Amino acid sequence: MGGWEELGGDERELERLLLGLRVADGVPAEWIDAERAAVFVAEGLAERRNGRLALTDRGMFVANELVLELGRAP
Repeated sequence: MGGWEELGGDERELERLLLGLRVADGVPAEWIDAERAAVFVAEGLAERRNGRLALTDRGMFVANELVLELGRAP
């Protein structure tokens, strides 16, 4: 049986980020703090393409942890 969940502002942003990073196109780069994103790019967990940030295959395995880190306030 289905249910309904009401998300607050911060939860909504994290959910949007998580869902966006799980698709091949990723998310607009401006959604994510550039310094934090650079660490994940350097570690081979994410890549920048056409103004967007997308997870690599390796990054997909740890997507939840990455989103929590990327979504934290700088």
